[in-house]
Amino acid sequence: LRAGPLPALARRLAAARTPLAVGSGGVAGAPGLPFAAGLHGQQGLDRATTEAAITAGAAELLGLGGRLGRVAVGHDADLVVVEDD
Repeated sequence: LRAGPLPALARRLAAARTPLAVGSGGVAGAPGLPFAAGLHGQQGLDRATTEAAITAGAAELLGLGGRLGRVAVGHDADLVVVEDD
């Protein structure tokens, strides 16, 4: 992952209300997803849109919105509780 055109494109897609997903590039267990989220934030994508793109938005675009992407009854969830941002 790197800074470049993708975070800027994500910002433009979000402004156009286009469904958006942000992923880790398939690197399971690596810091790729938080890093990608940070890059998108640096490029002007607001926090709520970024969070939605890595959770519910990604699940919806993969056709898994009925069971993933949200903390809700009937959805699968792995939760981690942290003290700070």
